Amino acid sequence: MIGERAPSPVGVLAVGLVVSAVARFALPLGPEDPFRSTLIALPLIVAAFVALGNWAKARGGRSTPPRTALLEWTSLAFFLLLVLARKSLGFLGDPTVFDGVIAAGFILLLGHRTARILMALRPALEQGGQKKPSIVFFYLPFVVYLAILPWSSFRHAPDGDEPHYLLLTHSLAYDLETDLANNYVQGDSLAFMGRNLEAQLGDPVGPNGEQYSRHNVLLPLVLAPAYRLAGLAGALVVMVALTAALVWATLYLAMAYRLWDPVGTLSAYAILAFTAPLLLYSYQVWVEVPAALLTVIALAHIRQMADEEARGWTTWARIGLPILVLPLLKIRFVLLAGSLVALASWYAGGRRARRRTAMLLASLGAVTISILLFNRIFFQNPLKYHDIDGLRAYVQSPVIYLQGFLGLFYDCAFGLFAYAPIWLLVVPAALLLMRRHTRVLIDSLFVVVPYLLLVAPRGEWFGGWSPPFRYGIVALPFLALWLIPLLSDRSRGGRRFLIAGLAAATVALTIVWIVEPGWTYNLAHGRSHLLDFLSSALKADTARLFPSSTRPRLATWIWPLLTVPAVFLLWWAPKRGARTGAVLGLCSALLVPALIAFGAQQRHTSVVELEDPWIKPTGGEVYPELWVVYRPRYRGGWTLPAEESVSIPVVPGGGRLDLIVELQEPTALMGPAVLEIRAGDQNLTRRPIQAEGRWRRILVADLPWDGDGPLVLTIRRSSRVAEPLVLLDRAWLEWREGASPSPTTIP
Repeated sequence: MIGERAPSPVGVLAVGLVVSAVARFALPLGPEDPFRSTLIALPLIVAAFVALGNWAKARGGRSTPPRTALLEWTSLAFFLLLVLARKSLGFLGDPTVFDGVIAAGFILLLGHRTARILMALRPALEQGGQKKPSIVFFYLPFVVYLAILPWSSFRHAPDGDEPHYLLLTHSLAYDLETDLANNYVQGDSLAFMGRNLEAQLGDPVGPNGEQYSRHNVLLPLVLAPAYRLAGLAGALVVMVALTAALVWATLYLAMAYRLWDPVGTLSAYAILAFTAPLLLYSYQVWVEVPAALLTVIALAHIRQMADEEARGWTTWARIGLPILVLPLLKIRFVLLAGSLVALASWYAGGRRARRRTAMLLASLGAVTISILLFNRIFFQNPLKYHDIDGLRAYVQSPVIYLQGFLGLFYDCAFGLFAYAPIWLLVVPAALLLMRRHTRVLIDSLFVVVPYLLLVAPRGEWFGGWSPPFRYGIVALPFLALWLIPLLSDRSRGGRRFLIAGLAAATVALTIVWIVEPGWTYNLAHGRSHLLDFLSSALKADTARLFPSSTRPRLATWIWPLLTVPAVFLLWWAPKRGARTGAVLGLCSALLVPALIAFGAQQRHTSVVELEDPWIKPTGGEVYPELWVVYRPRYRGGWTLPAEESVSIPVVPGGGRLDLIVELQEPTALMGPAVLEIRAGDQNLTRRPIQAEGRWRRILVADLPWDGDGPLVLTIRRSSRVAEPLVLLDRAWLEWREGASPSPTTIP
């Protein structure tokens, strides 16, 4: 009946747009309020979700039960009132913490509504005869990314390489050129961040003082029109659209490989679109998302050549265009382009196809050579910023390659599994693909492995100052494909346990990353912002329990050795207890963090990295400085001047202690020093430190330990004229019972 017809999506969106426009002028929140932009966009976001729900219902999707819908609307009204009244409520403590709690509530509500829409969209995947996925699978992540954009961009300004891409975008939008000298002088970066940007070290300089960026111009060219119209918000919306397009294109690729189980496909789609790291990159300006989009589009059309009817010039144009554009984004993407050309040649076959492949390869070579010649002529360097000698960084031992690969997935600050544990499911998924969908596994590895081999041994294999898994983003859509066959069968108890536990941990971490987006930018010091927060709160070395490839430790190798067989065993466990398994998985997700916290506080202190936040210094500074280039190449530590101390909370493991302190001596100009070792206020011993500027280990055996105070290391002057400055790296503590000395092995 006409009276039961759902409102037009255009009409619903128009109403939301009008209400958002009114809210911009009517909201009683100032521009400094972190929720102002969110509340302005909220009516449009709600209207978009209503339109998506109506679309899904019209195509057979299950509508939200009235009680659930009422609960959502009530929760939304409650959070809105809380935002508007929070300043008058007089809550004690840090207001930013309370704001974060409210934001977490909004995110939970957003996640619940997204999950309901996903369930309603299942019939859209079950419809047969489709050649492409419905455009609704683009709109859903697009709306979700827009929903988190105002809060995230307010809480964390553009960072890392982002401001430099944006300044180049600004110059193209307003000056129609790439010379940034005037933009630095005029402070044009203040249009999108709170400080005046300076040129990056090593940026090319022209003969007449022109200042260029090391970054390629293609992405800024794409962003420039939207930036000219709407500033930073316009550029970020374009990035949101590109990220949503990547999610949609991954579904398109799944169809090309005939991976179209509704349950598995929808689950893999949700993991790709709504968890880290893609969710984090959706509102940030990096070239990796566009590169992944181009790669997926090219591979989807390459796969279509398996059909004899899809080998004409049109298909080759759809393959060739994204391949030729890849090096224009970043020269290192030529490896992705080359792999795609080789794969296209294999799929095509035949003399005519080989000619077309040769033409495509020649075109790729011409594009690459043109880039190198252009850089040589205008920037006096074919690689613009890097040099040929820098290629030696890739000549490393197999251990360094292994360390880099493990870091991409396991590193506590930059690894995929550390930020979204649900991706651990790719481990059994790879084995399943070997048995059922070998072609998918071979093609994806053929495309991304050469590229990952390039970046794995680098000093900053994780991508530098960026969110996690930056260099691995191009592999993320392929990992999502791997999950589709795996997630199509979740009937066993072990599988439910695994999925429930990993999903609960992923949801909790995702809320943290959205509420505190700055916590996704970590220094290369073997820890993360989250672990630093826990270490400071617990006064214990939490980071040592987690793997790091920037500062390798035992956990770096233990976690892969434990998790890989554990995931395999759980996935193929007997079928019994499916419902019980899910409950146990959720309980485990709550119990494991508590066990880790308890273990960090109770385990005997054995290894101490003296720049960690649970160590309390009275003075000095971290070494190397926070923003040093290729930070993993340096031995991290704490620089301690004379008459200053570091206090180490100790959990004793016995009554006697053998202590080793690794440090760098002062230089001859500074003069010698004395290392004073105390247990609380009790002096234990003093050891002289020479002034030769070399690294050494001071061994003190058989120290008595009968108190609960901290271990205190103090640098003392050995003379009145000495001004020593000592770099403390690590300390090793070996405990034993009894009073008799025992031999100590220096690590």
